[in-house]
Amino acid sequence: MYTYRIAQSDLTSHIEESFCCHWDIEHSTTFTYNEVLDYVIDPNSLWEFDQIKSLDQLHELIKYFREFLRDVKKEWNL
Repeated sequence: MYTYRIAQSDLTSHIEESFCCHWDIEHSTTFTYNEVLDYVIDPNSLWEFDQIKSLDQLHELIKYFREFLRDVKKEWNL
């Protein structure tokens, strides 16, 4: 799994921030700020992704989601 915050110019709000997760070489998912927040609140909903095959993977993604939220909040002074 490879994750990153998508660099975007001309954003007007933290809500417009995006996070990308490359599950493997062929599959990726882009999440909005609100989606990331929802998944952190309810991590079990991540099981809907076939790419999540273990609790360790779920925890790893939640860790990256939290880092993303922290970074966005810091940048936008929230």
